[in-house]
Amino acid sequence: MKDQVIEEIKRLCGKVEWMPGLGYYFMINDTLCLYMHCRGNGSLRFAIPYLATTTVENKEKIMSLINQANREVKYIKATLLDNGSLTLTYDHKMVSGEKPKDVVPHIIKALGFASSYIKEKIENEK
Repeated sequence: MKDQVIEEIKRLCGKVEWMPGLGYYFMINDTLCLYMHCRGNGSLRFAIPYLATTTVENKEKIMSLINQANREVKYIKATLLDNGSLTLTYDHKMVSGEKPKDVVPHIIKALGFASSYIKEKIENEK
């Protein structure tokens, strides 16, 4: 299944590279994304590891934005890490009969939408 997922990412996004210890990285709309292969359990995990960084001054606004995004954007989980980085993740458990060519385009579209949505909200807060 991993090879099928990587081929689908290549078809949709172009270049896919292996990053030891993390997974495969690729770009969606000039944003770094990761595909992390979960062995044996049929799960797919995609992430945008760094979408924005908080500062002491904007942390409250970013937290509010994260809560809003998590309510309004389906399938994506926005999280603020301890280092102040805003990340997005999409986890999907493959069910019997599902194929990566049917699932991966939705995941990439959802990540692209969510990253644009959140970036726009951050820009509007400035």
